[in-house]
Amino acid sequence: MAFHLNVGDVGAYACRLLRKAYLKGARVKVLTSPEQVPSLTRQLWTIGQGDFVPHATASASPRVRERSPILIGTDASNDAGAT
Repeated sequence: MAFHLNVGDVGAYACRLLRKAYLKGARVKVLTSPEQVPSLTRQLWTIGQGDFVPHATASASPRVRERSPILIGTDASNDAGAT
């Protein structure tokens, strides 16, 4: 477990951590508020020039959730195997 404190832009920082996890082959579940889900997904689409972090939201179909290394949700259910 790691704690990241005093982060200026939380969304951008989270995206960098998620990109790093994705490149290492990890499956990650992100828990956030319903209001933050659209912003986080948008940032993951445009994280950097030529970069894309594959992800899905908990509302996606089960097949999409199963195949997505990053799952964004608002509660701990529907983890789709994220570790």
